[in-house]
Amino acid sequence: MKKILVVVMVNLLFTVLAYPKKIAVLNELTKPETLCMDDTQYYITEGAAIFLYSFKDHKFIGKFGKAGEGPREFKSTLAGYGLSVLPMRDHLLINSMDKLSFFKKNGEFIKELKAPTSGIPGMYKPIGEKFAGLGLKAGDDQSMAVSINLFNDKLEKEKEISSNKLLQHGSLVFPVASPLFEIKNNLIFVGGEEDFNIRIFNADGKHLSAITREYKKIKVTEEYKNGLFEAFKKNPRTKGMVDYLKQIIKFKEYFPAIQFFMIDNEKIYIPTYRKQKEDYELFIYNTDGKFIKQVYFPLKYIDVLLPCPYTIKNGILYQLIENEENELWELHAIEIK
Repeated sequence: MKKILVVVMVNLLFTVLAYPKKIAVLNELTKPETLCMDDTQYYITEGAAIFLYSFKDHKFIGKFGKAGEGPREFKSTLAGYGLSVLPMRDHLLINSMDKLSFFKKNGEFIKELKAPTSGIPGMYKPIGEKFAGLGLKAGDDQSMAVSINLFNDKLEKEKEISSNKLLQHGSLVFPVASPLFEIKNNLIFVGGEEDFNIRIFNADGKHLSAITREYKKIKVTEEYKNGLFEAFKKNPRTKGMVDYLKQIIKFKEYFPAIQFFMIDNEKIYIPTYRKQKEDYELFIYNTDGKFIKQVYFPLKYIDVLLPCPYTIKNGILYQLIENEENELWELHAIEIK
């Protein structure tokens, strides 16, 4: 039971942001989960489908993908589908349960690689001829951790480079320092610690340096605690487990220093949990670790666990926001200044 819950929590975490200007209404969407973009298209996942839109005029192009275990199909995780799309130069990498799929950008299937079964989508990202990706491992002390690993070109694990416990001595611990990673310039940028710390590894998994700063963390609030259980009540995967979750969840005293981070071009965007009215603090660094600036910008969340689907492209934050009056999904955008 606890392993299932950890898997559900991990999948809920890998889905993060804002409320800026509306630039398009996307009538085809019902309940979008993730958003990403390249220079010509953007890609939205919803269930087992991937929707394609024109980046230039936001017109709907088409969609592909369906539920199943075939080469053009995607299997659901315990917390939902959990698809993620990574646009490459001339194709798409699509992470789903137990495999990594390669598609042309028009949705035409190329090939797939079977992945180690861990209960979570691997979030595999290429680095040279290999991949970095996620794994789930159990400890001897009733612990469960998400690890960031290096894999060969067949998705066979070669090396663990980072690990972050989610289940400690039988307790689920919140808030979670999200074990996220990004690939840029043939380097692996790794988060997932309580302090303000992003570690940098080379393609062989050797630790090179880190981006750190002194940071006064924020105490976990009762509002967050209550909001967490409200989120579990609304989620069909966990609504029947709320009483049990209340028994095994242990809250930390402080939020992690970093919510998550993203890399766009040569900049690293690092939001924290600190707020000014409705805006969240955001630190921006170069990928060489040089601090650029600190700003505040608006973030919009579905609940305390899940932000609305978002991405950052060319210094602009894009986010899908549901218009509650007409129940249509809108694409919003704001320049990060």
